[in-house]
Amino acid sequence: MTIKQVDGYGSYFRSQLKKIFAGGLSKKEQEDIYLDYMLWHLCSYQKVDCLSGNTAVERFEKIKKKKISLFFQFSNTVFVVENEVNFNSAKLNETVQYFDSWEVSDCYVMDHYGEWCFITTHEQDYGLGPYFIENNR
Repeated sequence: MTIKQVDGYGSYFRSQLKKIFAGGLSKKEQEDIYLDYMLWHLCSYQKVDCLSGNTAVERFEKIKKKKISLFFQFSNTVFVVENEVNFNSAKLNETVQYFDSWEVSDCYVMDHYGEWCFITTHEQDYGLGPYFIENNR
């Protein structure tokens, strides 16, 4: 397994997620769901087909992972993980808890090729997340 920390690229990865998974929404639709504030609103406002809760976790556990990027809503630090096929929600939780900061409370795990994204939110105790989106190009 290779983990590379890349500082200063959080906004780039957030824009890529927005481009890939919210590209079909108009500017007004994006504004109406406060997408620039929380990317996961794409799922909570049901603007994309996605899995949620345990179903999302199960899909994330099963999907093949070659190269993934971990990035956060309020941090510009990105972690690129390669050759870790067993990266799962438990390892993700360990990573988030390690930082113990509000900056990483909304976490996005995106396939390097934009095929899918797994999202954990700070609102999971209230039924908002986790989410799993697949790109149906």
